[in-house]
Formats: sequence, structure tokens, C-alpha cells
Amino acid sequence: MTTKSYIQKAAQGTGIILVLTLLASLFGYLIRITLASKLTPEEYGLFYAVFIFIGFLWLFKHLGLNSALTKFIPEFLIKKRYTKIKSSIVLVFIIESCLTGLIALILLLFSKFLSVHYFKSLSAQSILWILIAYFCISIISDILVSVFLGFQKHIYYASYFFILNFSVFIFTLIFVNQLGVIAVALGYLFSSIILAVLYPFLFIKEFNFFKYKTKISSGLTKKLVMFGLPLVFAFIGGKVIGYIDTLLLTYFRSLGEVGVYNVILPTSLLMVSLGSSLATALFPMISELFCRGMKKELAFGLNKIFKYTFIFVIPIGFSLLSFSDFFLHFFFGSYYLSGVNPMRILIIGSILYTVATINISVINGVGKPKELTKIILIAAGINVLLNLFLIPKYGINGAAISTLFCYALILVMSSIKVSEYIPLKIPWFSWIKTFICGFFFIGIIFILKNRLNLNVWAELIIILSVSLAAYTLSLLLFNLIDFKELVHLKNVILKKKNKY
Repeated sequence: MTTKSYIQKAAQGTGIILVLTLLASLFGYLIRITLASKLTPEEYGLFYAVFIFIGFLWLFKHLGLNSALTKFIPEFLIKKRYTKIKSSIVLVFIIESCLTGLIALILLLFSKFLSVHYFKSLSAQSILWILIAYFCISIISDILVSVFLGFQKHIYYASYFFILNFSVFIFTLIFVNQLGVIAVALGYLFSSIILAVLYPFLFIKEFNFFKYKTKISSGLTKKLVMFGLPLVFAFIGGKVIGYIDTLLLTYFRSLGEVGVYNVILPTSLLMVSLGSSLATALFPMISELFCRGMKKELAFGLNKIFKYTFIFVIPIGFSLLSFSDFFLHFFFGSYYLSGVNPMRILIIGSILYTVATINISVINGVGKPKELTKIILIAAGINVLLNLFLIPKYGINGAAISTLFCYALILVMSSIKVSEYIPLKIPWFSWIKTFICGFFFIGIIFILKNRLNLNVWAELIIILSVSLAAYTLSLLLFNLIDFKELVHLKNVILKKKNKY
């Protein structure tokens, strides 16, 4: 494939994943809205307490082996080692089935104890039993969704999350009045059965699984396990970064602050969907390019991605930052306006983390999971220390500052690592200039907000239109964008898809 073909494939894959991810997120929110309106706060909290508990154990059932499949399948495809593809899938299925069965057995044996002493409600036991069944059945579709990503079948990969959330939403909507909190648990079980039937059928259409023999060797086992195991610690570190601020806020501050923070944090992370969608699409492609020795082509593509990702996300993030008071008041009410300043801090961090997710995908793609684990664990450790120091005194502002520093640290450390593996000069100066343009964008917004006195929606449209025009002009003055280059990229992306 040519460099143009890879650019086109990356753009198409990102677009497919982004659209389906946003739709999946929409139905995920609708599930929460439905439950919040139909259940008591205690029932709502009980379900998500059990669900998050099961979700955390998901890490130990995979041991990073699904990511190993996504990493090595492109390499096996290049070398036409189809037997190794089948053998890898069978091996991962065997290992994960054993781990899943062991975890499920322990959970079943201690389900009553957990319900009474941890969840503090005997009602948790029935939810736990249903979600344990979901935990077991989902192993089939979990593995195949990673295989589809390795094959770069982006629509099959991203459809998984859409089908899951859509099915759960429909099932919950129909049965929640009759079954209560059990309905949503059964919704997840029902969805896992649908996916366990559908995904093997789709997989057989794409890959003649039964044509090849299974040859599991110690070398293949070691290759998959040694790649996957370090990622477990990276995933744990990621969970620490995601949840430690809420846990410490709960301990040191009021539940009101916890509630505000859990509104502003997911809102601030909305734009990360762009970076994570791009990173997901790039992961197997980076593995393929690196395996082919196409480091210069990879560096060229990443240079463009780094440049235009920042240029694209900054006006989105800074618009949300500028109108955060309006957004919080309009969607959540005046009580949440205390979250305006920490939300603005978190938005800056989210902009940085959007690019960091791409670096994370590159590090995994070139086969350096141990280095990624070091970065995540260092950032997680510093995040814990900063939260312990700042939250008792500064509350949600301290939590936001800790998260911003953590995301900035991940971006810097991961960028340095990427430049070690690929002949790429990280565009630090270009990023700084883009941020300067972004602050110019914000300046125009605040000037116009103070001068205009119109209908709120008319004012919003006028302010953003003028500010975006000014932002584009500043990008041109700093030579950060080239319209000829943009037109060329558009033509490459829209060109009819090339085939192998």
C-alpha cells in the first residue's frame, strides 16, 4: 500500500469508529437517564456499584491478551501466517476461558458475603449472578472485537459498543417497570448472547477459520503473554488516574462536591473521543507499518496527525471552556456552577490527553507495552500524591489541577518515547503556537460576550463564528495551516478505497 492509501484508511477508520462510538455513548447516557427516572437512588447506585466492580475484574480476565491479538494479527497477515492467526485466537480463548471461569467461580462462592458486607444489600446477589453470566458469555465477542480491530475491520469493531448499549437500552426500556433494577442486568446478559451469536458468524465470513490447523507453541504463547502482561499494569494505572480523585473527594470532601466533579469530568473528556477513535484506528495500522519497516512513512503520517489534531480540538475545547458556565447552568442547573473553574482546568488537560492517546497507540503499535506501563504508573503515582495534597484543602479545584498535571505528564513522556522509536521530531513549537492561537480565540470570545446583548443562541452563533474566523486567520499568520495541503489530504481521503 502507498502512503496515500494508509492516510485514507486511517481517516476512514477514525470516522467509522468516531460515529459509532458517539452513538454508543448516546445510548449509554440514555440507559442512565432511564434508570435514574425509573429507579430509586439506592437501586441506581446499587446496580452501578456491582457493574463497576465486575468491570474492574475485566482487566484480570484479559491479561492484556486481547491487545496482543490486535498487535500481532497485522504482522501475521503481512507474512501470510494464517495458521498463527488461528492458533493465537484459540490460545487466547483457552487462557481467558480458564481465567474467566476461575474468577466467576470465586464470585459465585462469595456472592452472598460480597452482597452483605461490601455492597451492603442482599439485593446485590441477584444482580451479581446475572452479571457473572454476562462476564462469562462476553468472552467470545470480547476476543473477536479485538481480532476485528487487528484485521482493521473498523465497522465490526465499533459496532460492538453500539450494539451492546443499544440492546441494553431497548431491553431496559421495555422491562424496567416490571423487573426494576434486574432489567438492566438482564439487558447486559441478553446483549452478550446476541453478540456471542453474531460476531462468530461475521468472523467466519472474513476469515476461513476452519481451513487452517491449530499449532500452539511455547514461542507463540510467550510472545502473546509477554506483550499482554505489562498492559495489565498500565490498565490498572489508568483506572487509578480515572477514579482516585473521586474516591479521595468522597473521603475528604462533601458528597455535593463529588456530584459536581462527576458532572464536569465526563463533560470535559468529551473531545477525547476524537483522539481515542483515531488512536484505535491507528493501532493495528502502526503495527503493520512498523513491521514492514516503513518508519519514514509512519513518521510522515504522525506528523500530520499531531499537527491537525491539536488544531482541530483546541477550538472545540476552548469553546466549551468559554461557555462552561452556560453549559452547566443550561443542562444541570445553577447548583453545578461551582464546577466552572475546575471544568476549565480539566478541559485544558483533556486537550493534552487527546494527543497523548495517539502516542499511547503508537507505543503499543511498535511493541513497547512495558514502556507504556512505566509512563502510566509514574503518572498514576504522581496523581495520587497530588490529590492527597490538594484535595483536602482545595476540593474539586485541587482534583482538576492534579488531573491536568497528570495528563500533561503523560503527553510529554509518551511524546519523548515515540520520538525514540520513530524518526519523528515532536512539533513542540508548533503546539505552542497553536495554543497561542487558541488563547487569541478565547480572547475574542470574552470581548464579544461583554459587548453583545442578544438572544443567547443568536449571541452564541455570532460569537463562535467570528472567533473561529479569527482563529483560522491566526493559524494562517503563524503558518500552521496550508490550504493546498488540506485540499490534498481531502482528495486522498475521499479517493476510492484501494485494495490489497
